[in-house]
Amino acid sequence: MTEVQCEADVSEGEDEMQICKKACSIAAAIGLLSGCGGGGGDSEGPKFATQNHAVVQEGTQTLSVSASDKNGVTFTVAGGADAALFMIDPVSGTLRFKTAPDFENPADSDKDGKYQVTITATDTKGNISTLPLTITVTDDLSDNGPTFTSADHISLRENLPLDFTVTSDPVNGSGVAYSVSGGSDRNKVLIDPQSGKLSFNSFRPDYDYPSDADHNNRYDVMIQATDDQNHSSVQRMTITVIDDPDDLVPQRHVWKTGQDDGPVPGLAFGDARDFSMKNDNGERVIVMGNRMWEDSPHTTENSVTFYGANDYCSGLNYGGYSDWRVPNRHELAELLNYGKSDVLMDDIFRNKSNANYWTSQQKLSSGGNGSDLGWSISFADGGVHDKNKGDGYNVRCVRGKEIGNHGDFTPLFGQEIIQDNKTGIMWQNAEFMGGKSWEEAKSTCQELEFHGYVDWRLPNVNELRTIMPYDDNEILFKAYSPVAEGYLDSGHNWSSTEADATHAYYNLNDWDEATNRDSLVIMYEEYPKTNNSDMMLNRCVRGGHL
Repeated sequence: MTEVQCEADVSEGEDEMQICKKACSIAAAIGLLSGCGGGGGDSEGPKFATQNHAVVQEGTQTLSVSASDKNGVTFTVAGGADAALFMIDPVSGTLRFKTAPDFENPADSDKDGKYQVTITATDTKGNISTLPLTITVTDDLSDNGPTFTSADHISLRENLPLDFTVTSDPVNGSGVAYSVSGGSDRNKVLIDPQSGKLSFNSFRPDYDYPSDADHNNRYDVMIQATDDQNHSSVQRMTITVIDDPDDLVPQRHVWKTGQDDGPVPGLAFGDARDFSMKNDNGERVIVMGNRMWEDSPHTTENSVTFYGANDYCSGLNYGGYSDWRVPNRHELAELLNYGKSDVLMDDIFRNKSNANYWTSQQKLSSGGNGSDLGWSISFADGGVHDKNKGDGYNVRCVRGKEIGNHGDFTPLFGQEIIQDNKTGIMWQNAEFMGGKSWEEAKSTCQELEFHGYVDWRLPNVNELRTIMPYDDNEILFKAYSPVAEGYLDSGHNWSSTEADATHAYYNLNDWDEATNRDSLVIMYEEYPKTNNSDMMLNRCVRGGHL
């Protein structure tokens, strides 16, 4: 540490010297200085004899802090994350917990049983030394809580559900109730109070995108077992996620919309719109997630037909790659930035336009002229539009992992909640009762308490797209909802994403070839935010990638 002297002349006034001393004391207390000098002479701070880590058993309320100095020493509690839990005798250095620590119910700031406090020792000349002290509280085994009989460490291959049961033997009584009482990842793990079965909180772990607190694929939790005589024991448990080299169930990540990038209380959601640029001899390629995008002048200067778009991309050799293709609707929609105006595209793209861009998908039809129509997306309003295949529109080619159908869903609570195992999103599997305006729909989700969860929200436009089919004939988890089947065929679902001051986007959950309709995220002028038609049947979501 740097030693700094306070060398104000005492003759200039006692107050100035005291101010200087106080400034030095504050700096020393937060660990910036090792001592404050007294205007020449001995400026070395007291020497601590106490180590910076102590271990005490639960119930132990005091421990001794010692420091020596020929000028005498005064002790103070100066800081640390848990400073408010302690007091210290300024003369003897006896450090005291204000409330005796309980191993089963840690009171430290991160609830891991390790208390952080900073002690200062000041001699009579104002020289200060600091001791950042960690006090670890251990279990008192004499309190006769249940004895754990299950392992305190398990390994789990990524993308698999957590399937482990905690077991224990009660010393007193007969019944045992379980809870997650602490640990840095306590919000990521649930435990059944009766059976002791562990599960992750609405997600499956992805080795390549770890969501534990330290991002090292080790989830740390403390499990508490309490018998029916109210005796408790706590076991620290570590769940290590190991890599699946074949990645059999790759996660699908939901991008933030550019409009709602702030956190939701309790759970952050959506992956950051993290773009990077690759330049190969002046040929710009934009990388986002698992895909690369063409950023050439052709994307704004040339229009092609639906068939010409396919010919152009399949024959494109650009940026050192030749495996380009026309994006499908879900891939192209990832580029929409709903927080922009005029052109809904991020600034990293040099060549951008508010024009319509072709997708690879044609409109469904069992007759009529539907087969002559292809789907495009407008970067002026974010809408999906059917266009005559012979008309000319822009195209922006893509390469990389293709977004396709998936059916990896798990019904929960008697199918009242459907969990998407690829996005980590939980869907309320029932529509609202009666029509709701946009504001009413948002409030309904925010106020919803459903199966013990209180962090529900109205899905954003990108989350709505994750349950829309790509080329099948039904909504993705329709099979889990026989009661609401009619709703799933034709319901409109508000999203939280605004189109403009008076409109928001919604999803028409319909993929019906017989009626020549597709599942879309759209905005209609005749359906403003104030619309509360019974056609606006909604569902709430929670969870998602952290």
